[in-house]
Amino acid sequence: MTIVNISPVEFFSLDDFMYFQQDRLDDSVTDNEVKSVLEIIEQQGILDILDTPCGYVRHSKALMRLGHRVTGIDLSPSFIEQASIHNFGERGRFYLGEMDDMLGGGGSLI
Repeated sequence: MTIVNISPVEFFSLDDFMYFQQDRLDDSVTDNEVKSVLEIIEQQGILDILDTPCGYVRHSKALMRLGHRVTGIDLSPSFIEQASIHNFGERGRFYLGEMDDMLGGGGSLI
């Protein structure tokens, strides 16, 4: 057996991700996913949300359309570059990095 050593950044390329996720790229699918999550957590008002790994920000965009503020973190420069194409203003900030590093190393948000 051959073991291939590949980094997560190399593994999660934007083109590959878009190819394998193409059936989920419709905004109505994403809006329904976000609506379901918001119903489950039963929070009212505008929320501050951490989206990690944020990928190409499909959930972040849906949350911001609803008025929420989102901070996204991802290892992939191409995903963060994709996020920077949009002008989210104060509602969206996106950072290149490892989520554990951003949380102080192996931290938990809960």
